[in-house]
Amino acid sequence: PHVVRYFAMEEDAEFIYLALALCAGSLYDRVVSGDVPAPPRAFTGGPPPRFTCRALRQLMQGLSDLHQNNIVHCDLKPHNVLITREKFDVKLADVGLARRLEPERSSYNALSGAAGGVGTTGWRAPEVLSGKRQTRAVDIFSAGCIVSYVLTGGDHPFGPVVFERDGNIV
Repeated sequence: PHVVRYFAMEEDAEFIYLALALCAGSLYDRVVSGDVPAPPRAFTGGPPPRFTCRALRQLMQGLSDLHQNNIVHCDLKPHNVLITREKFDVKLADVGLARRLEPERSSYNALSGAAGGVGTTGWRAPEVLSGKRQTRAVDIFSAGCIVSYVLTGGDHPFGPVVFERDGNIV
């Protein structure tokens, strides 16, 4: 229930068209617009707003569902966490870089030739950046960054400058 639904695919000579569940926007959009209220900068320990708790719980449930089906997302970031129009449910999206693990496997090797591994700058786990053995933990790292990002109202845990984040993560 917390992974975006795929309905159909069509293609022509130039494009591939996907029919996916309609979503109103992303978690990134909500945080940037201030629609996901965050605790004050000096976190006082009070509970986050109800939508925030629900959204983060659904994010983790969607990730758990993928992992139980031996799928590693490989590109988790707030932009890939969509919110539906009707119920404001969270749906994980953009699984174009995802990897399916064989049932008896718990890890995979980085793609050869992929400098710094796959994923988005600033949201990749240290083992992705170093090209080491990768597991479902790469998604857990990214999910932790998303939780921090949401709870701080848009502050990335590894710094404000996008291209410095990978170095800070390593």
